[in-house]
Amino acid sequence: MPAKTKSATGVPFLAQVLGRRLRRLREQHGFTREQVAAELELSAFSVLRHETGETKVSVANILAYASLYKLSTEQVEPLKQLARQSKQRGWWTAIGANLHPAFAYLVEAELMAKSIRNWEPSVIPGLLQTEDYTKALLARAKFLWKEDNPLSLAEAVESRERRKQLLTATNAPKFWFIIGASALRMMVGDESVMRGQIHHLLKLCELANVTIQVMTEETGYHVGTDGPCVLFHLSEEPGDAVVYYENSLSFTDDAGTLKRHARQFELLVSQALDPAASRSYLQAILAA
Repeated sequence: MPAKTKSATGVPFLAQVLGRRLRRLREQHGFTREQVAAELELSAFSVLRHETGETKVSVANILAYASLYKLSTEQVEPLKQLARQSKQRGWWTAIGANLHPAFAYLVEAELMAKSIRNWEPSVIPGLLQTEDYTKALLARAKFLWKEDNPLSLAEAVESRERRKQLLTATNAPKFWFIIGASALRMMVGDESVMRGQIHHLLKLCELANVTIQVMTEETGYHVGTDGPCVLFHLSEEPGDAVVYYENSLSFTDDAGTLKRHARQFELLVSQALDPAASRSYLQAILAA
């Protein structure tokens, strides 16, 4: 089971990200929490809670940290943005009280990410699904797992439709999807739903910020056989990333795990059909 971040205990995801950045800055500058607390006239406990995300950090706090660490304007602005965003209530908060906390963290990660790399062996990734595919998939899931699906079908479909707007948003992240061939063959809905889904994937291949590859069975054993995952890169800074595991609804930012998944994705890219061959593969499905 992957290690969970404190998201699982209710600490907002954005607050965690900001806290980790503040902790890294402190460590890079060689300060102890007690030294920072003395300089900023805070308690060491307050600094600790800022760094764990358990206390929200104000813009005034950010400016104080920035002065102490002698940060440039380019370094300060992302921190100020995080401080503001961590206090906002996103559109997903209106969906319903039964919404799993991991969903909010997932959306926040998507909105923050500079790049998103997604390996999905079994189904079409949520951000790439047509509305018909989403409806058919979620309706089946709710039928099979009633006790695990407290949201209505309409709410669940609406939430996914909202997330998909990110693909074409201003300053959208760079996306790289690797999809298992079995996901393209598994019947979700009926044949018309699947053909519509394949057409949609081909259209998405034309977006400059979207890369899609197909992993065929002819590849044989590969490093993605342990299941799907999503790697969110939150900035250009090495290690400023999180991994999301769909199967366990959990995140981790463990340095060793991030390095392993980065290497895993590189290997998957090398083993899957290249983007041009993947488009040809999708076109061949429609022509069959």
